[in-house]
Amino acid sequence: MSYNPNIPQPTDFVSISQNDILNNFTQINTTFDEDHYTFDAAANNGKHKSVTLPEGAAIGTDPGEIALYSKDDGTRPALYLRQENDGTEIQMSGISPSAATNGYTFLPGGMLLQWNTSTINPSGSTTINFPTAFSGTAYSVVVTPLRDSSNTDIVYIKPGTIAAASFQVRNTAAGITQCCWMAVGPA
Repeated sequence: MSYNPNIPQPTDFVSISQNDILNNFTQINTTFDEDHYTFDAAANNGKHKSVTLPEGAAIGTDPGEIALYSKDDGTRPALYLRQENDGTEIQMSGISPSAATNGYTFLPGGMLLQWNTSTINPSGSTTINFPTAFSGTAYSVVVTPLRDSSNTDIVYIKPGTIAAASFQVRNTAAGITQCCWMAVGPA
């Protein structure tokens, strides 16, 4: 049986509608148990075990409240936060992150952060490709040479080479063959 919101009626005798009432309690407990601890879980009564947000549409908000919801970002369901009074909608999730040495992660607001250690040409230029392309030109790229403390030559980003999928590093040192870099831009 399913939940019956019309049980009990004012004219019902409890002894006659007892099974319907028990069924309603069972259905309520089953529904409440989704993402929650059960009614009789004394230590965690009423608390969430998890939160499942079915993909839907943007949710409006009133003054003094925010909304957290799931909707399609054009590729997959993503988590969104709507600020108060139908304010700014902020995308909170996106691409699946990679915590590897050569990695990237999605930042709330539609930003992408990427990093790596790359081999570079000694005394020349090297094109470095991002693990995943940005949707537009990267906003900022920072590069640090990996060197011993006695080397004073420099490694820098070649001007005008930052793009959505790559950038170029210029190396003035014959002895430096690796650099660490980090980039941020639009996801």
